Amino acid sequence: MLNRRDTLSGALALGIGLSVTACAESSVAKLQSPGRGWAVSKAGRIIASNVTGKAIINMDRAFDLSAPFRIASITKLIVAMAAQDWADAGRLDLNAFLGPIFPFAPQDMTLAHLLSHQSGLKDPDVYWASAKDDILDLFGASDFTHPPGQFFRYANLNYGLAASVIERQLNGRFDRLIWQWLDNIGIDAGLNWSGVSSEKRKMAAALYRMKGRRWSPTIDATDQIPLEGPLYLGRETWSLSDYIPGKNGTLFSPQGGMRMSLSDLLRIADLLQSRAKFHSPAWIFDGNNGASEDNHFISFGPGSYVYSADQSPIKGVQLAGHLGEAYGAYTGAFCVPGTELSFAFAQLGSPREGFTMTGTIPNHSVEHQALFDALAPVVRAHIGAS
Repeated sequence: MLNRRDTLSGALALGIGLSVTACAESSVAKLQSPGRGWAVSKAGRIIASNVTGKAIINMDRAFDLSAPFRIASITKLIVAMAAQDWADAGRLDLNAFLGPIFPFAPQDMTLAHLLSHQSGLKDPDVYWASAKDDILDLFGASDFTHPPGQFFRYANLNYGLAASVIERQLNGRFDRLIWQWLDNIGIDAGLNWSGVSSEKRKMAAALYRMKGRRWSPTIDATDQIPLEGPLYLGRETWSLSDYIPGKNGTLFSPQGGMRMSLSDLLRIADLLQSRAKFHSPAWIFDGNNGASEDNHFISFGPGSYVYSADQSPIKGVQLAGHLGEAYGAYTGAFCVPGTELSFAFAQLGSPREGFTMTGTIPNHSVEHQALFDALAPVVRAHIGAS
């Protein structure tokens, strides 16, 4: 069963690939469509892009490279990059044993295990706690099925636990710590809108699913975006002023709650070029050492999908980055190591429920593969020219 989703509801996101939706698309051709697009950069400069659709359906505002949206699980890549930077600066210990913090966890589990999904943890049915609850209530010893470092399983709760550890070590609220990291590199973005400027919030794009023959917003319709401050679980009854860092890292959706634009995602992918640790797999599937989810996960870095040239969704091109899927959106941000080429893509609406997979290795949703295919000619052309 596919497990990589980061929706708070835990429900399957809707979708079916562009190549197999001719009937669905023709039936809604007269309707406005959610945003969809991609952009490719070289040495930090956009060299090609294609963006269509609406940021908010039935409003006179097109989706563009500047519109922030919920990027889904690419959030994990950003968290892992920030954690590595804090570790390199001597502020964070990726290899400290976490048993004293999480008494139900293996005593030798580390933050590095959590970020690379090698903690041995499996996602519980509910992998987030509300503002008034404790992260320790989410899991027990039976949720760890393998010793740390011996088995890969993609689990959203890994990043909730990681956020709690980081809060303790850096003595701060996780959404603010991530915002400060983003602000230092010049990106106006944040977890669940935390720290995002009011000007950027006004440019937001919503995510959609099809209900009947109409698009219905799932996240970030205009009346759902706060004028200031973050969105967080339990906000109606509890003040963040009482929050104790380290108590509940799931509160700010470190597994998928980042809001940023396609141009912001390109900046993240550009930064990934210089982080060689993320280009090499910390784990490679050998048939027995992990949950591949039908060959979706075949190799993984410290917080990144890592594709060799012969097992890449752009055949012949090595890639490092991350995919996202939630609430009807399909997203991706990758670099081509050693080439100065980076790209990002997003499809912000899905016409029907369920996954249709490519059946190849790597095994992706057809939506993701269609977006890879759309920008592949640009990537290949510039690799050939370099």
